[in-house]
Formats: sequence, C-alpha cells, structure tokens
Amino acid sequence: MNTQYVSMEFDAKQMIRLLGNDLYDSPLAMLRENVQNAYDAILERQGVNLNFSPKIDIVITNEQVIVQDNGIGMNGEILAQNYWKAGNSSKNNPRSIAAGVVGHFGIGALANFGVCTKLELKTRRLDEECSYSTSAIRDNLNIKDSIPITVLDKDATAIGTRVEATLECPGSITPLSAINYLHQYIDYLPIPVYINGDEFKRKQVSFVPKITNKIINEGAISYTMDLTYGSSFPLDVEIKVYNIKYMGADIKGYLYLNSKMNSIMGLRNGFGLANVNVMSNYNFGGVANLDNLTPTAGREAISRESASVVSVLVRSIERQWTEIICTDPICDSYREYLIYASNNYRDSYARNIKIKLANEDSFICLGEITKDNATQYKYADGVDSTVLAKFKNSTDCVLTISDVTHRKKIQRTYLQQVSVLSIPNNVQVIKEYSDKDISIDQFFVLGELKSIIEEDYYVKGFDIKIADISHYLRVFVTHNLAAQTFCIYLSPDNEELKHLIEIRKENYRLFIPIAKDFVRTVLYQQFSMFIPKGVKERTDYITRILHSTKDEYVIPYEMTGTMDELIHKLRADEITPEEFVKFAKAERNKHQQTINPSQVGDVSEVLASVQDNFLVNSESNKKPQGEMEIIPMPPILCMDVETKLRILKTEECTPVLQNNRMFMALTDKMVSHKRIFFTNPHTTRIIWSMHRLIYIFTDAYNKNTLYYDLELTRKIPDTTGGRTIRSATIITKDKIFVPIVEELYEYFNLNMDDKLKFYVHFDEVENN
Repeated sequence: MNTQYVSMEFDAKQMIRLLGNDLYDSPLAMLRENVQNAYDAILERQGVNLNFSPKIDIVITNEQVIVQDNGIGMNGEILAQNYWKAGNSSKNNPRSIAAGVVGHFGIGALANFGVCTKLELKTRRLDEECSYSTSAIRDNLNIKDSIPITVLDKDATAIGTRVEATLECPGSITPLSAINYLHQYIDYLPIPVYINGDEFKRKQVSFVPKITNKIINEGAISYTMDLTYGSSFPLDVEIKVYNIKYMGADIKGYLYLNSKMNSIMGLRNGFGLANVNVMSNYNFGGVANLDNLTPTAGREAISRESASVVSVLVRSIERQWTEIICTDPICDSYREYLIYASNNYRDSYARNIKIKLANEDSFICLGEITKDNATQYKYADGVDSTVLAKFKNSTDCVLTISDVTHRKKIQRTYLQQVSVLSIPNNVQVIKEYSDKDISIDQFFVLGELKSIIEEDYYVKGFDIKIADISHYLRVFVTHNLAAQTFCIYLSPDNEELKHLIEIRKENYRLFIPIAKDFVRTVLYQQFSMFIPKGVKERTDYITRILHSTKDEYVIPYEMTGTMDELIHKLRADEITPEEFVKFAKAERNKHQQTINPSQVGDVSEVLASVQDNFLVNSESNKKPQGEMEIIPMPPILCMDVETKLRILKTEECTPVLQNNRMFMALTDKMVSHKRIFFTNPHTTRIIWSMHRLIYIFTDAYNKNTLYYDLELTRKIPDTTGGRTIRSATIITKDKIFVPIVEELYEYFNLNMDDKLKFYVHFDEVENN
C-alpha cells in the first residue's frame, strides 16, 4: 500500500476575505471594531484605576484611519498571543468580563484587512516599563514571521493604544460616512469620542418622571421603574427600568423605552451591539443597555438567549404601563392601548373606554355601568341604523357597540361581564291589542289621534293601535308599501299616552291642542317618511282647494312707494317696458309693517297649552335643539284663535316650541298670498346682517322655496349670522308667526313708545 500524508493549509487572502469582509456588514466595520477595542481597553483600565480621563480620538484622512485610546494598553505577549492570533482574545478572563468589555471573539484585527493594506500599532500597557510598536502588511501575511513586534522605551508612547490603518482605496472612508455609521454604536457611550478633533454629540437617557422608583416584582423578574407621559396625542411616553433581576441573578444596566424610536438597540456598557428583535404592542423603541447582551459573531443581531431576557422585560413593562394608563381617561383615544386591552382583556382596562348612548348622541364610560345598575341599560351590537333610530324617543339607556374592531371587542366583553342585555336586530310587535283588550280611555285617545292625523295632515288609510313592542320601544311605525299605508303602534307603558288619557278626563278643551302637539312633535317624524309621494301630492292639491275658498285673512296695510317715478322713466325711454314690468311686480309685493309695544304679548295668549303641556318634560323632548335632526316640520295649528298681536314672547324654553322664546307675525299680505305654503311641513333658515333679515322657507319635497325679506329701518347692532332652525311656525285664524333667533331677541324686544318699522318683500321660487 502507498500512503501519502498532507497538512491542512489555509489561503490567508481567502481567510481574510471571509473573516475580515464577508463576516461584517460593511467595510466601515473595521472602524467599529477598532473603536470597540479602544473602549474595551478603557473599561479594563477603569476596572483597576479610575484616576484618569478616558477618551477616544479618531482621525480620518484620505489615506488613513487612526484610532487612539488611553485605555489599559497591550504588551508584547498580548500582541503575539492574542491580537495577531485570530480567534484568541485577551478579554476572555474574569477581570475583563467583570469590567464589562464588549468584544471577546478575537477576530477584530482581521476586520481591518478587508479594506486596508497595512496596519500599524503603538501601545503601552498600564503599570509596565516598556512600549511596543508592531505592524502587518496584508500581502505578507502568508509569510512566516512577517509581523515584527518592537520593544520601545517607556516614554515612546502614552498609556493606551494607537492604531493606524492604511486604506486600500484612498477616500473610501470619510469623516461624514464614519459619523453616520458609528453613531448607532457610540450614541450612548459614557466617555467622549473625538472625530478629527470635534467631540461627537452623544445622547443621554434623561427625563422628569411622573412616576418614580416604582418597584415591580413579577415572578422570575423584578426591577425599579421611572415613567412619564404627555397629555396629548401622539402620546409621548418615556420609561426606564433598572435594578433588574432575572431568575435570581442581577443584570447590570437599564432598559429605556419611548414612543418615538422605532426599534430597540442593544448596548453593553453603552456601546451599541445590534438591534434586539423584540416586538412591542405599544410600538415602543429605545435602548437595552444590559451586560447580559451578546451579539452574534458578525454583529448582525443579538443572540437569541440574551434577546429573550429583553423580551420578558418588555412584556412586563407593557403590562405595568397598561395598568397605569388605564386609570387615565386619555386611554380612550389611545389606539395602541385599545389594541392591547382587547387582546389582553381585563375589566379594569375597560372602565375608561367610552360607549355611545344611541338615543342621546352622547358618550359614557363603561365604568359607569356596573352589575348593580346593568338593568338600566341595553346594548345594540350590529343593529341596523334604521332600527336604532327608533330609540330616539325611548326612555331606556340604549348603548351602541362601536364598529371599530378593538373598541368593539372591549365594549362587548365588558357589557357581557356585567350582564347588560343586548337588543335584537329587528323591531317586532310582540302583541297587538284589539279594541276589546284596551280600556275605554285608550280607545278614545287613539280615535282622537287618528282624527288629528286625518284632518290636519290629510292622510287616510292607516291604523293606530296599542301593542307591546320589542326593543323596549314606546312608539313604533310600520308600513306596507304594496298597500301604501302604515300603522302606528303605541306601547301601553308609553308615559305620553298615559298623560293624554289623564288630560282628556280632566280638561277636554286642553286635551285637543296637547294631542296635536303630541302628533306633531312625537309621531309625525316617524310616520312622515311612510306617506307615499302620490298621497302627499294629492294632499297638497286638496289643501290648496280648501284654502282657496277662504277670504278671511286679508287685512289691508298701508302701501308705500309710488309708481310715478317708474312711469316717468318709461315715458322718457329711460327703461324698457320689460324693466317696468319687473319693477312693478317687485313693487307690488313690497309693503311696510310697523310694530308697536301694544302688539307684543305672551305666547300663551295664542297657544294656551304651552305652559301646562306635559310634553315639555317628556323624554321625547329632552334633547337640546342643537342635537336634533333638522327635518321639515308641520306647523302648530291654532285655527280657533284670533289675535291682534304681532310679537309673541315667553320666558319658558319649551320643546313644544322647539325651544324658541320669541315669534314674529308675517305681514297680512304674506299670510293672504302664501298661507297654503305654511300649512304643510317645511324647513326654516334665517340670515341677518346690518339692515337685512331674510327668512327662507322650503317645503318638504324641496320643490318650492319662499323668501321673506325684511328691510329694517333700524340697524341690527353688532351681529351677523345665519343658520337653519327647527321649524316652529304657529298658524292662527288670522296670523302666521315664525321664530326669531335668540341673537335678535334684544332687537325685537320693544320698550314703551318704541316702534319697529320695516319694509317687506316676499316671493316664491319653484326649485328645479
């Protein structure tokens, strides 16, 4: 047999390429490794002697990178056995580890030869009598004994190490690129670093805490926490934990989290290692400056074992942060909190989360709802908006579950925990009472209400009944599109129905106007949408015919102006016949009104039921006007009342009058020409400024708009405005009153001997 023996050989250049270039993420890694070695040397010196001012100087020229420190330094043995021997580190000893050194792989020197052709060192070790110089040329590394180590006099160099690396490509590392690269590693160094003579601006973990020295013990982990946060969004949160113990062992350093940084940078003794791969529910970032963190050999990440400790810490800190912020009402608007609370639900997390009251358009905190008062509430989860709208007049507190996923989950879970009942999606008539099942009083009130709807609204072919209604509703209206009809259901528990029965027994004369108010303010909004369009148009026609035969509203007013000037201009050919007709038509509708104090009176003189009307305090009318939907409203009919008053006032703010406290009569000419318009539902918009006050009335179908333009002889002082209001037109036998907005109460509030004089122009426009 013929046997041959060989030795394993290494291609030095290839090894340098692998270890010194491919192993690191950037050619600039050589700069990081030299700075890290310099910092480790300073840490080792601090471990035995604190009587010096540590610093690192970096000088970058076109050809060289120089890194100098005043750390513990090296001697000949360390240079030969550790620095120039790949894989062998002088820092793997108890004293260096106790000092908190960062590096221990022993391959940092090779990083230089990825981008450098020559490396020169001068060094002197603390408490030793000699200095040393040494150098290596990349192309000679294959040659045996190619790296000289020369002993120098003690004073040849200061304590510490100076590394000079000659760049393979001049200009490949610049001061700016060095700063941009190094900052992630030296941002939090506790010692000064100079780059070409300028001190690098370092960061500090410093804030004024709202909560300080909070001691946390959670099983295997304990720590002390300082914390602060802002009062507006985006929420500025800062948290620092220290005095950390994990599994009974002390971990030196701290973990700092905030809401501004995007990731957590791992540090050891302030020197950057790599990002820690830990997810945060609150999107916290920051720095983990812990002595247990270990980077992988290529520095691309923190080792899985040391990162797991950071993960445990972050989870614990987020639990503590949640316990703190859940007591602050600001948590209701904190998106990350809602996500965390929904995924880690506790009742305490939900108490400051708000939920909407469907029938009041307001919000309450879930914490206001407890097992003791849960029966006062019902909640709607995914209930159709048209069904939900029917709770507007309900006396129950109806809660609406949010459509937003995480808020919805919190609300639903909390309400189920305290046993609040949910509302089904479809409103149903549970039991319909026949005429034989209801009382005589209920029977007669239903009949009166039906007569009012038929006579005042010209609606036929509908029913009104007593019934038990689901969803805890007191009023419910259904419709049959095929038959073009509807049915109004009133619950026997309806407080307004009970009041109507009592009033009918005690004062029938008062009962009729209050019943009309009940139809107008409570029922009309629910059945108006169910009247087929054709019926409405026929109703308009019938109403016009009925009123066209009446001639009892015309009361002459003094007309102002003359046509003489226009006729003169027409004869002189200064205006065309068409312009004359236009001016004449406008002049025809222009007239004057004068109001004096004797024509001012109380609303009760026209509408006697206002002060005693139970609807003033009913649940149906408790909502402020600003929160009500603006829809076309029918007028308040007082057809048996005749009055000479022009201004109506009341001290009471009553929902029956849509909270208006002053009304103005339209001119008699307006009443005569346009009365039929106001007998139907309409909207009211008011605009005022200087010498003008304009009312704009539009019918329910948006087909016709009526303009009522007042040219005031006395200027409106210091106010200009305009808005749409809830219509509260009052129609008497001979007058039509419209609301005056609150801003003009003082203007129309006449004193003794005052007179209010204005010119009026009105016109009706058909909308396309």
